Amino acid sequence: MHKLIYSETELQKFHSLLTRKPLEPSEAFFLSMSARNKYLTPEEREVYDLGRTEMFARKLVKSDKFSDFLRVIRSMEVNEGGYTSRGGKVLPSKCMVVYANINPSSGKKALKEFYSKTQEFLFDGNQDFQYGRLDSVMMGCYQRNRGQRNFLDIDFDIPEEGESHVRDFCAGLQTVDVKYHVIKTRSGYHVLLEKDTVHFNYPGMVEIFDTRVQMEFGMEHVEVVVNKNEMVPVPGTIQSDFEVRFVDF
Repeated sequence: MHKLIYSETELQKFHSLLTRKPLEPSEAFFLSMSARNKYLTPEEREVYDLGRTEMFARKLVKSDKFSDFLRVIRSMEVNEGGYTSRGGKVLPSKCMVVYANINPSSGKKALKEFYSKTQEFLFDGNQDFQYGRLDSVMMGCYQRNRGQRNFLDIDFDIPEEGESHVRDFCAGLQTVDVKYHVIKTRSGYHVLLEKDTVHFNYPGMVEIFDTRVQMEFGMEHVEVVVNKNEMVPVPGTIQSDFEVRFVDF
């Protein structure tokens, strides 16, 4: 069994954050799982042939109830062999990550994009389109189309010894009265900013901290960026053997 949840308490804290503003009737929360190549050894990468990321098990939570949120993530906890790579290899738990979009998806916008795509496939005579993938196309539309924008995500992809930079960043947020929440992940930190409290040049601040960590570590994949896809590992779940959780800075 792929065990995903280690703490319902942490999971409920995350759900409470997402639902501080109720879903609109056409909105839903978007959840997914990914198999991450970077959590495999060089030998394992040869075997599983994931590319950089392989996304699957995309699901929608269509209510504000925690019981529904929990149920959907529980439904991702499948038996061994339930998840395979594109080459048919059974994926190991060590590369699995549960992600959530921090802002809800808009069903109206998703349907509009889906309609546009299917019209294009029908009338342009695209012979390569696989009609059996319509469900995947629709879920991709949900993933890309945001409804309310309640949070901004600053992604600190840094080693453990770079924690002081996150603390300094949060101290800077406090000086301008920004409300924020910090999630610790296997690869670093996500700092979620409550958008309605942000009234300053946050991209400029992010750029300053990105320069700082680049100068200190000078390592590949070390960066501080605005996370434009707005997907974060879910607190309360296990990310490649790491317990994703909230921290107070």
